[in-house]
Amino acid sequence: MSHSRFDKFKTVLHQHQPDMARYCNQKGLPYPELDEDGDMIPATDAAYRGRV
Repeated sequence: MSHSRFDKFKTVLHQHQPDMARYCNQKGLPYPELDEDGDMIPATDAAYRGRV
């Protein structure tokens, strides 16, 4: 992913999924993928399942 696309992706995640963005930052996890509507694609990694 190019640098500008990644920055746009981060902005969308922080605006529309702030709790998940915060969780990923706190746990050092990569951000989950988003679909074309900006909805999260459920991560299969068990590290994401500890989320409240």
